[in-house]
Amino acid sequence: MRPGQRGARGRRAAVTERNPGREVSAAKALQKVRGQIRLHLLSHRTSVTASGTLHLKEGDVPYTATSRHQGTASVAIKHIPQELVKRKLLMINGDVHDVPVEVVLILKATGGPESAGSSAAMYLLDWYDLDQELILVLERPVPCVDLRQYLKEKGGSLQEHEAKIMMQQLVEAAIELHSKQVFHRDIKLENIIVETGPDVPRARVADFSCGCFARKGHYHLFSGTPKCAPPEWYMHARYKARPTTVWQLGVVLYGMLDGHPSFDTLRFLRNKLPINSELSQNCQELLQMCLSKVPKQRPTLEQLQHHPWLQ
Repeated sequence: MRPGQRGARGRRAAVTERNPGREVSAAKALQKVRGQIRLHLLSHRTSVTASGTLHLKEGDVPYTATSRHQGTASVAIKHIPQELVKRKLLMINGDVHDVPVEVVLILKATGGPESAGSSAAMYLLDWYDLDQELILVLERPVPCVDLRQYLKEKGGSLQEHEAKIMMQQLVEAAIELHSKQVFHRDIKLENIIVETGPDVPRARVADFSCGCFARKGHYHLFSGTPKCAPPEWYMHARYKARPTTVWQLGVVLYGMLDGHPSFDTLRFLRNKLPINSELSQNCQELLQMCLSKVPKQRPTLEQLQHHPWLQ
């Protein structure tokens, strides 16, 4: 990062060779603000409410990401154009800060620095809110791949016992996120990172760009992958957080077991994507429950966690 690039949106931290003291002051001020934001979010987990949403069309690419090594750690660098950044006003110590929603969601989801590497979501190491783009620096486990690539390396699908391990971890992750009032809204194969180093692969959730703050009521704008949107969005133009998460977990499980290249809610509703009859009875039952057309007929996340197939 070149001197002078780190700063709040719309204004850069002024740094010149003639005023080296200003560089130190700007860096310290920014570090203090970030620290205040982290502390505020960690101590007010349930007090943040939603303020708008972004409707992305299918095929949009909201960011590019590369991997770099920072010291001995591998990190992922995510670049997001400012026109695609959703923002939230937060009052911290009497000052109003215009904070990117994705930053807020990740910090709420992961907690403090001690959770790096152990949280259900990928930990945010740092962020740079520049004039033209938002840059996120995230942890990147080594080795790891997204779940879609993992399936390709496994021949296109998983055996039931392998999918069960992944599903157990994802249900636990979803419960953790919702307990912190975080609604991911775009759980799919590409947004699940699989750490392949351990003896047992570990699934973690990434990319909160379509996320928002969880609430009990309905949402009337959808942000996420249309092919993974719940049926109620297409039928009634509304949906709730937890039933949508259960639906999307069902979509992920379907993809892990079926090997179909791309799930599509509308095709599924037209009975074009049947559930594999060769799966065990308990597994078929769990899929049918998660992928119920009626939200109230889907299990809660806690009921899902205790389903016989996941025991």
